[in-house]
Amino acid sequence: MRAIVQTKYGSTNVLKLEEVDKPVVSDNGVLVRVHAASVNAIDPYQSVQTTA
Repeated sequence: MRAIVQTKYGSTNVLKLEEVDKPVVSDNGVLVRVHAASVNAIDPYQSVQTTA
């Protein structure tokens, strides 16, 4: 299946569309099919690592 993957901190440039394995469901688990998803306008800014 295809997924947007973020493997490191950074701007939206670190987001990659990749093929990933379908998750394995445990005996007492469930697998939810997502029809649509969205990103809030502030989300990319929150994923950038900052130091204080």
